[in-house]
Amino acid sequence: MSMKIGDLIAYGNIDGETVYGVVSKGPHKHVFQHARGYEDAVKVAWTDDASVTTELLDHLLDPEYKGLTAL
Repeated sequence: MSMKIGDLIAYGNIDGETVYGVVSKGPHKHVFQHARGYEDAVKVAWTDDASVTTELLDHLLDPEYKGLTAL
């Protein structure tokens, strides 16, 4: 499975609420702060506060990863 612009993401926040986001930039290479080199990522625009974040594609596509889910 791969992600594309327009795909829906769900995030379970610390209050137990589900926040939804939409992929706004498809898969691309990104260097995160933890400096593990370039990793596959997507940009997500969140519906609750209009913020845009870069999320690891591995996390979104891993059914065992808690917090972020590709819908």
